[in-house]
Amino acid sequence: MGYILGTMFIRAYEQGERVYLSMLCRGYGKHSFLLVRKKALCRGDVAFLCLSMSFVIIVPVAIWLGPARLF
Repeated sequence: MGYILGTMFIRAYEQGERVYLSMLCRGYGKHSFLLVRKKALCRGDVAFLCLSMSFVIIVPVAIWLGPARLF
């Protein structure tokens, strides 16, 4: 088990190094940044968020209660 975990750690570390070097070759570095403009939330975004969160909460509760105890 220790051999497998050690191998996975070394492979993940080496893959991270390869990704880091490839990003440096493409111009990403310590002082580079991506321009992301912040946008304020509008009413539609807030309504969608509330509807989604209520759906995520209500559906599992309804399944847990079952159709016999729901009404």
